[in-house]
Amino acid sequence: MAGNGAQGLAEYRERAEKIDLVITDMMMPGLGGPELIAALRAIDPRLPIIAISALMDRNEFGLKDVPGAPIVCMTKPIARAALFSAIARLAAKAG
Repeated sequence: MAGNGAQGLAEYRERAEKIDLVITDMMMPGLGGPELIAALRAIDPRLPIIAISALMDRNEFGLKDVPGAPIVCMTKPIARAALFSAIARLAAKAG
């Protein structure tokens, strides 16, 4: 678990082979969610990602044209069952 986008990217680079899914907030100091997602996709376009935000509506995430594996966008607060369902859907698509 990383405290911000830059830490998350560094952690992914160090342990990519052990990471199957990334859950990221869209609003972070420094390297924000959209920038983190773009950097992650440059490394692995197949990486499943869940993007979350309390301040953005799902339509405001701006991730529709990001190439690669599906990105699930969720608005906080997120019920545990909804998060688990999103993870299961992404896992099923990843095969």
